Amino acid sequence: MGMIIGLDGYLTGTAPAVGTYSFSVCVADLSGNTDCRQSSIVVS
Repeated sequence: MGMIIGLDGYLTGTAPAVGTYSFSVCVADLSGNTDCRQSSIVVS
């Protein structure tokens, strides 16, 4: 399954292996405005 950031903002799941994982988090509001940010997590 991997790891998932839920609509509630919580990170759940199990990483498939030790390492650094990069991901994007994007949001949108009801007016259609959007923004994305890059981030990463280290699993050891």
